[in-house]
Amino acid sequence: QVTPPTPAKVKALRPSADVPVLYGTLLVLEVLRLPMETTLTPPIAAVAYCLRDERVRSLLADVGKGETYEDGLGVIYTGEDSDLGEDIQVKAVSSELELFGAVAELFHAVDPAVVLGYDIVKGSVGLLLARAQTLGLRCQKTCLRSRCSNRLASG
Repeated sequence: QVTPPTPAKVKALRPSADVPVLYGTLLVLEVLRLPMETTLTPPIAAVAYCLRDERVRSLLADVGKGETYEDGLGVIYTGEDSDLGEDIQVKAVSSELELFGAVAELFHAVDPAVVLGYDIVKGSVGLLLARAQTLGLRCQKTCLRSRCSNRLASG
């Protein structure tokens, strides 16, 4: 069962004189894989994500009249359609290959400035990269790696 996010009142971002404010999109990923004892890298079953756009959030803080900002929540998974509630964007795909395509589409659509996840090297993005390599998906592996490393280099 999914607990909906608690809406919080938007707070104005107050930049410090020596610390720039981060304006951009934050994407937090979590990867769920299927437990299998026979494979070195088990198949990925789902990618859950949380999306925060600091540009919109700060705009609401400046001009919003009591409006609150809520992060975007979503999940991409292999399986049949399911309803997790109107606040969660759900995309069901029929195979792991389609899941990789949907994750790549998410990266292209969102163009995140920051990508976060639990254990980003061995889990989340790192797990996606390792599985893409196992499946021979050079395009997705290159796309994910370049988008994440470009952000790290420019950040």
